[in-house]
Amino acid sequence: MKLDVRDLIAAPWTPMNADQSVNYDAISEYGKLLLKQGVKNVYINGTTGEGMSLSVEERQKCAEKWIKTGMDIVVTHVGANSIADVKALASHSEKIGCHAIASLPPIFYKPENLDGLVEYFSEISSAAPNTPLLYYHFVAKSGIDFDVIELLEKMKQRVPTFAGIKFTDNNLGQVAQAIDMFGDEMVVGYGKDEQLSAAYMFGVKHSVGSTYSYSGMMWNSMIAAVRRGDLAHANKYQRMQNKMLHTIFANGFNDGVHKRLLKYVWGFDLGPVRCPISEPSDQHWNEIEKQLDAMNYREFAMAKF
Repeated sequence: MKLDVRDLIAAPWTPMNADQSVNYDAISEYGKLLLKQGVKNVYINGTTGEGMSLSVEERQKCAEKWIKTGMDIVVTHVGANSIADVKALASHSEKIGCHAIASLPPIFYKPENLDGLVEYFSEISSAAPNTPLLYYHFVAKSGIDFDVIELLEKMKQRVPTFAGIKFTDNNLGQVAQAIDMFGDEMVVGYGKDEQLSAAYMFGVKHSVGSTYSYSGMMWNSMIAAVRRGDLAHANKYQRMQNKMLHTIFANGFNDGVHKRLLKYVWGFDLGPVRCPISEPSDQHWNEIEKQLDAMNYREFAMAKF
């Protein structure tokens, strides 16, 4: 099954109230902020969105809100440890008109082999038979590391709605090979912001990332620079992003720190992360803020190049 998508797909955080309940009312404004930056697609309820910490009902309500934001493409991550929950989420996503669904493999009881994983995805496909299905390859989270090329070949043959892969890994060689072998039949999206310019040089047509929520204009400029062959400017944008990511991730509390970047850059408060993720101390955050100020990161992220 084909999915037509290009350029940036933001992986949004899930807005929370102070008590860690979901702030559904903030999603509409969140969508407007993304569109303002030229980011027209979202991948919701995934790693950034703390999907594994949300209930099925919360994930469904978030999807219902996002589908009304005017995005070109809404991809819903439906992965969970219970296949019943996965299929309920998949069916609901199709019912409300999501453009695609994606799933991690199960991360507690894992499939014994690749054939078991393919069968698992066939089950997901049966719950949303008219919606493109993506495999979310993120070994650092899932612990599942089957050969990607063999995986894509078997998924193509045995999963009727299979549409491609979200590849969150540093192995760009595998990405290039997947594009060469399957790029005319399915999507190969990339999910590592630290190597994004290289991925687009390798032929990736779309990418999924959390930093697009607050620096979408910069990333759009980077993609345009790659496509016109202006590698000096593409390199400039990439290096600034990598410097920022090193700054915010250097001393832990990665998820709690990162969620604050949308407020730091655009003044849009998404609230806290949900337990068991921890918030940074005020001292920790204040030091990061000073370093971001010193590199003029806010101005850089908001600039139209």
